[in-house]
Amino acid sequence: MSYRETLEVNMAKSLGLTRRLISLDNFIDAETGRARKINSPRSLESCLRQGIDPSELKPIKVDVFIREEEELTGLKEVAVCKFEHYEERRQEKLQLARQERDLIIGYLEEAANTGVVSPQAKKFMKLAGANESSGDNMTDAQKMALAE
Repeated sequence: MSYRETLEVNMAKSLGLTRRLISLDNFIDAETGRARKINSPRSLESCLRQGIDPSELKPIKVDVFIREEEELTGLKEVAVCKFEHYEERRQEKLQLARQERDLIIGYLEEAANTGVVSPQAKKFMKLAGANESSGDNMTDAQKMALAE
């Protein structure tokens, strides 16, 4: 487990979260290399704002492209070319979604640091499930939104 993942797990435990949030930063399992379903409100919002379906960020192995292309044309070179194009486009989408997520976090951090909540930050707080209440009645999303 990476240092960042360890911090996330410890934060989740300290906040009493019942489930682990899967974000754009940790949706690919480090041990298995498999993609997990993204459930972090900020990551989902950033995908939505960029017009990206989170399932488009899932890596696909070259073997899948080869199998599909063998049925169509039998040309391995075409499959490799399709794989490279898919992976390049996937990385571009992932970068866009992460940049948007950083923007969202920036608005929220600014609001937390200055005490001035811009209209944009209010939208993000609402989407993340955060509100001005505190205590044990908060949802996991509210606790994580306020913690970050």
